[in-house]
Amino acid sequence: MTNARDEGFVLLETLVAFLVLAVGLTAAIGAVSQATLAVRGASEASRAADLAREVATVEMQALTGLGATTGEFEDRGAWRLVARELPDGGAIPLLAVTIEIRPAGASRAYRFESFALGAAP
Repeated sequence: MTNARDEGFVLLETLVAFLVLAVGLTAAIGAVSQATLAVRGASEASRAADLAREVATVEMQALTGLGATTGEFEDRGAWRLVARELPDGGAIPLLAVTIEIRPAGASRAYRFESFALGAAP
């Protein structure tokens, strides 16, 4: 036989257990949310790297001078390529090339940098 005091103690234990469970579930939901955002960001960065590779393959082959060139991908985003000469004093100019990619639907733009040899004088 239980008395009222024992029943109150069991109720208190149950409430504390629910509180601990609620705190644990809240932390787990937060961790899943952060993981989802990280996966989405990694997917955007991967897509931007693929698009930058496409731009580099086509545009750096045809790179004839300094300055900026812009373009768009069919429903996949926009890009901007900037080429500037580095002061190395060599016979063949060394170009610093920056490619900025904004994939369609992405939360930010991504910047990639590389080097290319310019045309011999």
